[in-house]
Amino acid sequence: MQELRECMTDAITRHTMALHDVLKQVCIRNRSVDLYKLLSCFSTEAFTDTSNQLQLDIKEVDMTVLSIVQQVLANRAMCPEDGRSKNTSMLSLFLDIIAKSLIRD
Repeated sequence: MQELRECMTDAITRHTMALHDVLKQVCIRNRSVDLYKLLSCFSTEAFTDTSNQLQLDIKEVDMTVLSIVQQVLANRAMCPEDGRSKNTSMLSLFLDIIAKSLIRD
């Protein structure tokens, strides 16, 4: 939730500054503005930015997890003759338990 909050804060801050600039220009020119359209555009842009950033973050997490799994599997492939893994990571221990349960069945 903290990541989502930070991502949204950044997007809202950026778009609020842009909204402020637009409203400032409207005031300088002494014009009227359709606030419904302006705020609709503001919220659409802000949520689109948030969504895009979250998708990038998810891809980064996925790539990191995939890299870790690949490393663990590569280390398991090079385990000693006795079949005992040198790696004691959580994933390696989990895979050891699954392998042992498959052998028993």
